[in-house]
Amino acid sequence: MELLVERPTTTPKVFEVDLPRSKSISNRVLILDFLEGGGSSISGISESNDTKIVREVLKNFSASEWNVQDAGTAMRFLTSLAVLKNEATIILGTNRMHERPIGHLVECLRAIGAEINYLNEPEFPPLQVKSGELKAANLSLPGHMSSQFISSLLMIAPKVPGGLTIHYPSDQVSSSYIEMTIELMRLFGIEIIHENNLLRIEEQRFHSTRYNIESDWSSASYWFNVALLFPGVTIKLIGLKLDSIQGDSKIADYYRVLGVEVKQKSNSVEILCNQPNLQSLEMNLSSTPDLTQTL
Repeated sequence: MELLVERPTTTPKVFEVDLPRSKSISNRVLILDFLEGGGSSISGISESNDTKIVREVLKNFSASEWNVQDAGTAMRFLTSLAVLKNEATIILGTNRMHERPIGHLVECLRAIGAEINYLNEPEFPPLQVKSGELKAANLSLPGHMSSQFISSLLMIAPKVPGGLTIHYPSDQVSSSYIEMTIELMRLFGIEIIHENNLLRIEEQRFHSTRYNIESDWSSASYWFNVALLFPGVTIKLIGLKLDSIQGDSKIADYYRVLGVEVKQKSNSVEILCNQPNLQSLEMNLSSTPDLTQTL
C-alpha cells in the first residue's frame, strides 16, 4: 500500500468540528435514569457501540442472558446492575471480553450479598449473577482496581439496604471518572459524602432530571494538535464546555502552555494557535490516562 499525504495549499480561517457525544457520560446517565425509573429527559445520547449495547440491555432488562459483546464499560456497569434483579442473569461477551479480569468487582458484590458464579475461568467472564440478600458493607479497595468497578458500585449503592461505604487509595488511577460518576449521581438527587478517599452513600431514592449530554473531550483532544499544525486557524469544537465534568477537559490547560488559545463560546470551545510554543513538559496523567495518546 502506498499513501500520499499532502498539506493543503489553502486553509480556512475558521473550521467547525461536530464532535461525538460523551460515551462515558451517556453510559452512566442511562443507568442512573433506569435506576430512577426512566422518568428523566435525556438528550444527546452517544451513538457509540458501547452505549448502544447498554441501551439494548436496559431495554431487555428481564432477559435471562445479556451479551455485552466487546463493551468493557457495559460488562462492568451491568454486572453490578444485575444484582438488583430477582432472577439469575448470565452475562457474557466476545472471547476477548472473557480474557478481561473482573474478579475485584465480583468480590465486592459478593461482600454485599450477591451470588455470582464464574461459568468458565475464575476471575473472568462469563458470569451468572443472582441478587441474593443484599446488605450494607464497608469496602476497602486496592489501588489497582479499575475506576469503572468503583463507578459501578457507586451507582447501585443507593439501592442497597443500608447503603455502602467505599474506601479507595489516594493514587487511584482514572480518578476523574469517579468524580464524573459522583457529579452525575448528585444530578439525580443522590446525596454522597465524599471526604478525601472515603465515599458514603446511604440507601435513598433517585429523582428524575433533565440533562443534555455534552460532546466528548477525549475526541476533542486530538484537534488541539491540529491547532498546533495550522497556526492562525480557529477551530470551533461544537458542544464542549470548559467547566466540564469530564476529566479530559484538562487538555485545554496543557495546550495553553504550548501556545494554544482556548475560549468558551455559547455552544462551543474555540481554539487557535498563532505561534506554537513547543517545549518539554512533565505531567501526571494518572487521573486522565486517555490523554496520553494525544500528547
